[in-house]
Parts: sequence; C-alpha cells; structure tokens
Amino acid sequence: MRLQARPDKIEAAERALEKIAGPTRANPDCLEFRIFQDRNNPHLFTLLEHWISVQAFLTHGQRDYMAEYVATKDLIFEDMAGEHVQEIHPLNAAP
Repeated sequence: MRLQARPDKIEAAERALEKIAGPTRANPDCLEFRIFQDRNNPHLFTLLEHWISVQAFLTHGQRDYMAEYVATKDLIFEDMAGEHVQEIHPLNAAP
C-alpha cells in the first residue's frame, strides 16, 4: 500500500503506522509487515504486507488494534493506493 501523508501530518503518520506495526506483526496470520518512508519525499510511505490469505488481511482491518488507525487515517493521509498481488513463483517452492 502506498500512503501520502498530508503536508502537516508527517509525524502523525509515523506515529500511527508505528502504533499498528507491533500488533500487526504479532497477528499469526501476518507473515510480513514492513513500513518504508521515501528518502526524497517524507510524505510518502509504503507498506509491504504479506498475509496468509486475502480474508486474513480483511479481518486484520477490523481488529481492535486497528480501530484508531481506521478512524483517523483520512485525517492523516490524503492519498492511499493499494494493490493486491500474488506471488507466482515463491522462493522456497520445490522445482
């Protein structure tokens, strides 16, 4: 997911993302959750998320630890774009 923080909300964006990072990573259905911030434009963030299923990702958005983020994300971010992709040749797949 790509997120663009509002001009006056960069620190709020960092705090909001840091707050959900721990509980998200602790979710047993989450295989990976990483947060990146663009070096040249600190308003831009990229979330790299790997879930066991699309349903697990959707359920994650409804968890208690996501409530504050969901309630405030539109005040913090002016643009949010996500892509759902599926790996077609996993690294550890048998030949």
